[in-house]
Amino acid sequence: MRFQLMRPYSIILCGMFVLGCYKGETPMERAGSFPPKEGSESDKRQGGNKLDSRVGKRVTFEGLAVDAKQGALIKGEDFAVYVDQLDSWPADILGRKVRATGTLVKRKIAPDPVVNQSGGVSAGAFGEPYLIEDAKWEVVNEGEKGVR
Repeated sequence: MRFQLMRPYSIILCGMFVLGCYKGETPMERAGSFPPKEGSESDKRQGGNKLDSRVGKRVTFEGLAVDAKQGALIKGEDFAVYVDQLDSWPADILGRKVRATGTLVKRKIAPDPVVNQSGGVSAGAFGEPYLIEDAKWEVVNEGEKGVR
């Protein structure tokens, strides 16, 4: 009788073991942390190849002022660019629409994440995000024209 009760649990445990050995996507791959593949959703969210042709040129971006872990970000409908040398937006600017002009670059700003022996993942980011160097920015559509 005892053996009969153990059988369903053994089947469940074996199934869990098999699923645990599955070599599918890692959690980091599912989250899109790896450098985005050309044409992928992650690539599209970052602006993709259309920004590559503008690297090294003077550009103007208009979008929402957002703070991110790696610094102040301008987020548009189909792009996201960091403002170089700006760790965070001033409290009165955060969440408002801004316009920034400067030189577009693509540069590594955080180390790659590292996985330790026990599977823990350190903070970091793969790839090189877009940044606006020497940026001059202003609030848009609110009567404030002060370039900073």
